[in-house]
Amino acid sequence: VIGNPRNGGAFAYYGCPDPDLVVHKHVDGKWKRVELDEIPPDLKKRNLAGFTDEGAQAAEAGKQISAAQIAQWNARLPTRPSGKFAGTRRDEIVLPQDRKTINDCKAIGESEMTQQWKDDFKKRFVPAITE
Repeated sequence: VIGNPRNGGAFAYYGCPDPDLVVHKHVDGKWKRVELDEIPPDLKKRNLAGFTDEGAQAAEAGKQISAAQIAQWNARLPTRPSGKFAGTRRDEIVLPQDRKTINDCKAIGESEMTQQWKDDFKKRFVPAITE
């Protein structure tokens, strides 16, 4: 599973990754975070619904969503605003040539608010995933 930690808490929790991708792999019945180099090289587009109103509504209603519908919703996602891949579309899986993540929260400024977001994210979501 490849995700974008787009809210402040998730972004801070995952160490402010650039590119803005977090990869988890299901191993021995648990989710484990892995490095970008474990993403298959031919994987280029997201196949999970992004942050769209339609996607959220469909998920909450328990509706089955087609791959074509997900692609249509994801095509409307905004471009990445900053970082190494600024200007690229969020539905594209864009990897650095060395396939490594740089984690640097100094770029956004460590602050009490950043720590509060991180703590809130950890409390609300981390029990469902593996660090």
